[in-house]
Amino acid sequence: MKIIKFQCKTIEPIIVSDRVIKNIIESSETIPATTIRGALIKKIALDAVGYINDVTKLSDTNENEKLIKNLILNPDFRISPLTFIMNGKECKIAHIFFFKRKILRNNKSKIFSSLITREDFQNFMTHDHIEEFYRYLPDIKEGYPKTICGSLLVWSENKFKIVKLRTWFYENVAINRIHGVSESKKLKALEVGKEITEAGGLLYSYEAFQPGIKFRFHIVDTNNQLVPLLNQYNGEIDIYIGRGTSRGFGLTKCKFTINDIEEEFESSNNYIIHNNYVTAIAISPIFSMDEPGKSKPYISKVELKNQYTEGKAVIKEIINEEGDQIPAVFMRSTVVKSWAYRYGPRPTIIAAAPGSLYIYRISSNAPEKFLRYLELTGMDNLSRMGYNYVRFVKDGEYK
Repeated sequence: MKIIKFQCKTIEPIIVSDRVIKNIIESSETIPATTIRGALIKKIALDAVGYINDVTKLSDTNENEKLIKNLILNPDFRISPLTFIMNGKECKIAHIFFFKRKILRNNKSKIFSSLITREDFQNFMTHDHIEEFYRYLPDIKEGYPKTICGSLLVWSENKFKIVKLRTWFYENVAINRIHGVSESKKLKALEVGKEITEAGGLLYSYEAFQPGIKFRFHIVDTNNQLVPLLNQYNGEIDIYIGRGTSRGFGLTKCKFTINDIEEEFESSNNYIIHNNYVTAIAISPIFSMDEPGKSKPYISKVELKNQYTEGKAVIKEIINEEGDQIPAVFMRSTVVKSWAYRYGPRPTIIAAAPGSLYIYRISSNAPEKFLRYLELTGMDNLSRMGYNYVRFVKDGEYK
């Protein structure tokens, strides 16, 4: 099994739309792995066979067309969330117990956490009652703190700093799709015998990520789908991300290396494992679906047995105020757009946002290898779309 590691830099502004308010298109807070996945598949397919009107009509006898057809219809590789690089430093995701003070007092840091050191996490994993976890919530006297779960952090000058992906607003004139000219005035649509009246929608504002953003991600090519197609690029590929790629947006240059996944297991990762418990930090939206249309914001159990590793991770249960057993999940919720059947509406799924925390009990003869494998490939098959990725807490995680 191969792992493909990408190092990328945006050359043009990138529009990854989150919502549209009239004629203003707002960007998402980050660049999701699903967007990268689609951009990469599109680039490879265009270079291999050109524009495709109907992917099902691609030949099974032509090797290139067969590979592209399989890649589009049955993508089976695992793609990780993006890790951003700011000022030469890797950004970390703030977990649920990171806070920001609204009011600064006594020269205290603006950003702080009640859960950082090895001892903190070891104690955190031993609690069995929900009341014991309240100690990680700061008092209101701490400057009216609020959680910054999911924010990007860097450790600089002996303190934590929040960093954000820089965005600009761009303005573009709307183009009439029929006539191919700007909607600067009413146009006569002679073929349908009526006027086109795009009142108030002539100018569009786009919020876009600035050029120069650096990030990295990896792909685990579980069934050798990508490696044969990527060999032609000699370690460098240009992809176009998001909207407006025909209008000067989206160009991103990537360098990549292809290695055996076994190389990732050669060094120790120094995970904090205490009484067979580990803490997992979500670095992508987390959810599982036991039945269609119903989801829960955690993964109850993961079992693996393959040529690389074997082990089991089961989420810890704690006791709530009513005496019931509940999973040890500490989360902020987010919404994920699900997939639709044919042309039906896309249902929304409530998921745990990046930065949410989970406590798992693990059993494995080689726990470090087992945990590293889960970090690389994700917790289940939804990692093919960039979901359900976690990072297991290590010594010095936030330093």
